[in-house]
Order: sequence, then structure tokens, then C-alpha cells
Amino acid sequence: MFHPLPDLTNALIIGTGGRAKVFEHPDDNALCIKLLNEPITIDDSERLLRLLNATDWAMPSDLDTWTTRFSWPIEGYKENGLIAGFAMPKAPFSAWFELTAARKTTPKLLQLKYFNDTSFWAGKAIQSPQPEMGDYGRRELAIDIIRSVKTLHNNDLVYGDISDNNFCANLGDLPEIFIIDTDSIGSAEEIEKENIKTPDWDAPNHFDPFERDRALTAVLIWRLFTGELKSYPIERPTKPVLIGGNANTSSL
Repeated sequence: MFHPLPDLTNALIIGTGGRAKVFEHPDDNALCIKLLNEPITIDDSERLLRLLNATDWAMPSDLDTWTTRFSWPIEGYKENGLIAGFAMPKAPFSAWFELTAARKTTPKLLQLKYFNDTSFWAGKAIQSPQPEMGDYGRRELAIDIIRSVKTLHNNDLVYGDISDNNFCANLGDLPEIFIIDTDSIGSAEEIEKENIKTPDWDAPNHFDPFERDRALTAVLIWRLFTGELKSYPIERPTKPVLIGGNANTSSL
């Protein structure tokens, strides 16, 4: 499960975040390596080990979903006795696009935020057109998002930080979702203890982690269809409706 960390150079970096850097795998172009800024001990790795051991407890269909829809940890690396990082599937080619900004073109993951943030594309430094996806593609993507999150929940796992930064569009023959930062996936207890929240991605405070995942999935899909970066579903007013001669309240 754990192997020595391969040689990683800055030339292989394809992404950086708050807690890690992501590198092209030097020996396998279908994989990438997430190198933790702060290595962890085996005693602190229960969460990561659960994901790495998914082949021991997951149904084959679930494992297929996780390795095609998620950047799922599949191989760990140790250095100096500590867990330094892990390998995961690289986002497919159809989940990337080329962004030209300030006359420089770089490959970018097609995060869902790029479909919603119109102010970004209006920026003077941006020379690329906004990626396009029609209603049919958005419907297919919404279905795939729901299925992927539901697969986690069916196994008592919670994503916890659902946002359009972590969910990407894979625009192949049929639009699919590709979800990054999956080492944050955990049990409800782990997610609740961390209480990680992304600005402008809110759910009622009394929701448990599973309810919060479902609520933010709804917000993600709402914004995908409205094309508005910070919008939320609007509660419709209720009106009395006569059903069988009785007045009932129904949302119209």
C-alpha cells in the first residue's frame, strides 16, 4: 500500500492548494501525486487508510464510480517514516481546457465555477471565451453529480466541502463529473468535527453532515442551471389548492 516517494520536480507541478501540491506522476501519465505540505503519521492516517483500502470493503460498482468520478487515493507514499502523499487518477483530458489570461495560455481543470462566474470572463486580462455547455449537458451532469454523492452516502461517507471549486465537468461523449480533493472524504463524525465551510456555500446550521451534503449538492446543481455564482434556490409561496372539495396547501 505504501511505497517510497518517487522523485518529484517543480516541472511536474500541475496544481497547488492550501495543504498540498499536485504533481504529474513521473512513471504513469494516467496518475498524479498529491504531496502533503505536512506529512502525517500512521496513527493520524485512519481517514486516508480507509480510502486507500476501498478495494477491501467497497462493492465493485462503487469502486468503479470512485475511480472514474473522483480523484480517489489509490496508492500511498512514505518518506522518513511518515505518510508524504498518495497517487490518484488524473483528471481525463476532456476535463481540462486552455485558459488564456494576460497573453499566457495554461491548461486548467474545468471546475464548475467557470460556467457560473461571468465577472471572471469579463475581466480585461482574459482572452479566452467562456466554456459552453447546453441544457442537455447540464442535465446529464446534474444526474451524475447526484449519483456520485449518493454512492458516498450509501457507504456512510460524506464529502463535506461541496462547491464548484471541487467539482469539475468532464465533457466527453456524455458529460460526467470529476471530483477533486477527495482525501477530505470522511465519516459523518470526522466531517462534523472539522466543520469546514466554504464562503457562499451555506446550509442550515442544524443539518447533519449527510443533510449538508445533500443541501449543497442542490445548490451546486441550482447554480449550474442558473449560471449565477452565488445564487440559492428561492422558496416558492404556497397557495391553497382545492383537492376533492377540501382546501390543501401545495407549493405551485
